[in-house]
Amino acid sequence: IRKRRWRVAADGAEWTLERYGRRGPVPAEIVPSADGAAPLELPEWLEPHVVREVTGAAEFSDAGLAG
Repeated sequence: IRKRRWRVAADGAEWTLERYGRRGPVPAEIVPSADGAAPLELPEWLEPHVVREVTGAAEFSDAGLAG
């Protein structure tokens, strides 16, 4: 399976977005900061695109998405 990755810096945080295949899901995750602090809310630019929260869902891990 192919995966394409983008890194987006916004609102003082860095996000990683990955697309699996041509039309697959695009999980977004925050890259932890050096001090361990992370925003608790989605940024405005990302919020309209979120379908659901999948933190900890095995089917959305790298292994789960690879099938």
